[in-house]
Amino acid sequence: MIDATRRAAEAAGFTPERIHTELFDTPEPEAGDSPFEVEIASTGQVFTVPPGQTIIEVLEENGLDIIYDCQRGDCGICQTAVLEGTPDHRDVVLSEAERAAGDVMQICVSRALSPRLKLDL
Repeated sequence: MIDATRRAAEAAGFTPERIHTELFDTPEPEAGDSPFEVEIASTGQVFTVPPGQTIIEVLEENGLDIIYDCQRGDCGICQTAVLEGTPDHRDVVLSEAERAAGDVMQICVSRALSPRLKLDL
């Protein structure tokens, strides 16, 4: 239904940047996922995010209080600025232009293409 609505909006002349959808699926690990590091800019702490875990899960396990509301249905609240590194965007929130810029990411589902991400947390 979401795909049909998106196609109808595009057919009506809406640009992709004006069409917003949200999906609340549990992210599935992808073949080739590998560990990467996340550096917290405010503290200098570095954590390793293994395959099968999200950035949020690792940060919470290590005592950081991260703001997000995926469970309540508020998608996009965990958006975080990326200061260094290349995100592997796996969200449905960002536009293609935002993904290409690489300066923000959704830390609930996205991973890294670079060995380390420095996040503005």
